[in-house]
Amino acid sequence: MNSIHVCPRCHTNISEERRRQPLAICDGCGFVASGQEAKTGAALERRFLISALGISALLIVGFIQLVSWGSHSIEVIPLQIGQLLHSSSTNQLERLVQISFEMNKYDVTESAYGDLAAKEHTAYLRLGKFQMSRGKYAEAANSFRLYFSFNNEDLEAHYLYARALGETKQIDEAVKHFDYVLRARPSMRQITVVQNYVKALTQNGRFAQARKVIESERNRDRTALMFMDTEYKVILAQLHISG
Repeated sequence: MNSIHVCPRCHTNISEERRRQPLAICDGCGFVASGQEAKTGAALERRFLISALGISALLIVGFIQLVSWGSHSIEVIPLQIGQLLHSSSTNQLERLVQISFEMNKYDVTESAYGDLAAKEHTAYLRLGKFQMSRGKYAEAANSFRLYFSFNNEDLEAHYLYARALGETKQIDEAVKHFDYVLRARPSMRQITVVQNYVKALTQNGRFAQARKVIESERNRDRTALMFMDTEYKVILAQLHISG
């Protein structure tokens, strides 16, 4: 039986009786088609369908890329491919950080920072700061640890590391780094450092230590007798309750 069911010319259904013949003749227009022509037509149809599906998929991906990345949709493609293949330069990763941060794509930003740090170790500090801003304290602490393996003198890194440790309940280690920062600049009032030191201690139930930190700051500067007075009263109340 001839495999042609529909006339290629006028698209009229060919009757079963005519399809039984070696040459199928269209009931409507009289077009004569062989079985080979039918196979060729079917193959062309499949290719057309595959091409159409491929073009549709590309259009959908392009639309999603445009909606997702806006005016950066074209520029960001090679940057993402380079990151995927681990072939990006530091400049390309810096640009990906800039674009993704601008577009509020913070997971991409963090990932690009991580790849950048693997090439340029100072970027571990930037990565840790970014993770801190997202409240990802455990990840930030790890980034600062990696940074210290290349530079252990940066006071800001020690301070941020102490904060991250305090947030992750590693208070004993946090105390060491808070104290390190305070001892490094004994003549300078580091109000923000002390405030976050006290915060870390109280969050971890170290009220007696927190009291000593506040009193030490007050004794060091007689003009600061009311320093952190609200927190100090809360701490005294907690010590009274626990006592």
